[in-house]
Amino acid sequence: MPICPACIRSAPAALLGRHGLFQLYYCRACGLRYTEPMEEAGPDFYQRSLLYAERQAPLETPAPREDWRYQTALSGMNPFTHPRLLDIGCGDGGFLEKARQLGFVVAGFDADSRAVDYAREKRHLSNVRRGDWRHLEANAGHFDVATLFDVLEHVGRPLALLVELRSFLRPGGQVCITVPRFDRYPRLFDREADFPPHHLTLWSPEAVKIVLQKAGFENVKLRFKALSGEDLQLHASWRFRRLKGAPGPSEPASLPRPTKQLTRAAKKTARFGFQAAAWALRTLALARGHTLLALADRPYERVI
Repeated sequence: MPICPACIRSAPAALLGRHGLFQLYYCRACGLRYTEPMEEAGPDFYQRSLLYAERQAPLETPAPREDWRYQTALSGMNPFTHPRLLDIGCGDGGFLEKARQLGFVVAGFDADSRAVDYAREKRHLSNVRRGDWRHLEANAGHFDVATLFDVLEHVGRPLALLVELRSFLRPGGQVCITVPRFDRYPRLFDREADFPPHHLTLWSPEAVKIVLQKAGFENVKLRFKALSGEDLQLHASWRFRRLKGAPGPSEPASLPRPTKQLTRAAKKTARFGFQAAAWALRTLALARGHTLLALADRPYERVI
């Protein structure tokens, strides 16, 4: 019987099917969807994937203001004096730039050299480095806050990563993670973006809570992103692209990009339609968004 990477035990599991070389399982104990084997995609995958194609020729972009993950994380963080923040999987440094503007002393790591170069050269984030989480060089107990935005689902050993991250935090420090939600509704899953080797896990609230507690965190607080028109539109765009015979989001970025299929007016109309559909589902209390966010604390050492 497979071992659930959140429960870390042979919990009852349902075999959902296969995807290439991977078997897909659903843990009946915690609600996690995971794969066997839990083998991570290598650097070449991210260099070639159309999901990250914008890093081939990045544009000048300001620090993001509208990102629900960043706004929710920052509003839920404990108050710290001169807080030090570590972002694992920091991408091009958008969140770090925003946090720096708010007074955080920031550092970050990412495995993609293109993203790291952009963060250092365009955002002037000198303390961003390229690195794998298994080989991070960070001082134990140095940081007040550690963040993992949409990283845990890519990792073959999510509990081990959280335990490592805990060691970087001082007692009383805080971790914030976001992960894709398996119990979303409508149940839209892209066959490439949401499946291995890109996403090895899709999460439930219970699975997030369990894995954080097993890593030694406490006071777990969950936040749920409401379903948005952008969620629906993104999945529709991938499906439309494949219907037209264009490459999927994880096929080589070197392949020719599809020509624009819709006029600007048609795209605006489609965007309005997706926003209306999401609003209707939310109004009927049927919708569940695609993202979970969790905040948790590293406990203070207890004196006996």
